[in-house]
Amino acid sequence: MPNEITTGQVAATSDYQIIEIFLRDLSPHTQRAYAHDISEFYQKVNKTLPSMVYEDLQDYRLWLENKVDSPLSPESIHRKLAAIKSLFKFCFQLGYLKYDIARLIKLPKTKLKLASRILTEWQVKEIIRKQQEVLNNPHNKRNKNIVYRNICLFNFIYYTGVRVSEVTNLKWTDIHPSPHGYTVTVYGKGGKTRVLLLPHWIYDDLKKLPSQVNYVFVSRRGGKLDEDSVRVAVKQAGKLIGVDCTPHFFRHSHASHSINHGAPLHLVQKGLGHSSLATTSMYLHANPDDSPGLYLK
Repeated sequence: MPNEITTGQVAATSDYQIIEIFLRDLSPHTQRAYAHDISEFYQKVNKTLPSMVYEDLQDYRLWLENKVDSPLSPESIHRKLAAIKSLFKFCFQLGYLKYDIARLIKLPKTKLKLASRILTEWQVKEIIRKQQEVLNNPHNKRNKNIVYRNICLFNFIYYTGVRVSEVTNLKWTDIHPSPHGYTVTVYGKGGKTRVLLLPHWIYDDLKKLPSQVNYVFVSRRGGKLDEDSVRVAVKQAGKLIGVDCTPHFFRHSHASHSINHGAPLHLVQKGLGHSSLATTSMYLHANPDDSPGLYLK
């Protein structure tokens, strides 16, 4: 049995406990994916974390790459291995493992699909315009409060570039007046916070929301809005203009459009909450609105 380790108020003496701690600070969507991947990894290797060796991870990778019954895409293999690498790194940093044997595992190269997940500025405006049409249509039977909430929601995500988990956890106490309008404190992954600016018009729109709780965006019944409801709302709104999109498309579009209009890369990095500038710089290579050929005469 490994030595007892403590993180905050939690002591971990087993794989189960350390994995529970590892998953705790992830978004619900990432938690589900990583929990599934780690469970699959355990079933295949059938050892405790401290007893595993590098060859176990290599065998697992080969098994993923050579599945015959249900072949995996490079993207799926990349995600599963990334989950395992993150777990081993976490356990090593906290002293639960003596070595990070997963550090040597190479992730498969995947195609950069970021460009296909960036909406054009016209598409963003058209998605919101369509919602405004629904809101103003006296014959439409949809709940007007929900439609208006979605308009505010889409504007907020696009303007700030926040993650879906960050917007659903947003509270009125996180928004404060400032000389340039308003500031909003965002609580991101890993307990990290960042402060973003909000213009007056977004705040004025938010104040018209029918909120019965401290959360800014609420559900149909007046409680906290869940992430799946946001994903459904975005998907349905995208269909109205023939686009299949998720809330993260608005975040990608926020970054790409900001850079297109001259925003410094380090400022976009800070706004998105990226720990590495290299992550933010991917938007430079995924710009669907620009290409060297456009500059040819």
